Amino acid sequence: MKYLFIVAVLFSFFSEINAQVTLLNADEVQEIIKQKEVELIDVRTVEEFNENYIEGAHNLIYDEDFEEKVKHLDPSKTIVVYCQSGNRSQECTRLMQDFGFLKIIELEGGLEQWMLEGKPTQSNEGDAIQNHPKSN
Repeated sequence: MKYLFIVAVLFSFFSEINAQVTLLNADEVQEIIKQKEVELIDVRTVEEFNENYIEGAHNLIYDEDFEEKVKHLDPSKTIVVYCQSGNRSQECTRLMQDFGFLKIIELEGGLEQWMLEGKPTQSNEGDAIQNHPKSN
């Protein structure tokens, strides 16, 4: 009986420290990324990133080397991940969980949804901030 109690306590402890991916909308992400201890990661290709990205984002391309790249991030920071529509970022967040990241946020709907909601982006093609009209 005592053994079962110890196993239950350990299970409870380890399930609390397992990483959870939080799916947030554009408004919520816009507020979160204002914090200093947040790392904003764009997992799209260089070409996609150069077209438009969220200010402050680092381009960490989701490719065959992604696992190696992730090892250079600080797992104690909150990591916000996005791609174009949400598919690649979902795969990336799963890998990040495996590497022990505890605070992972995924932008719901990706950059497409961000822009549909009228949120600003930047571009390496002229570095202009683009404000996107909010669709109704």
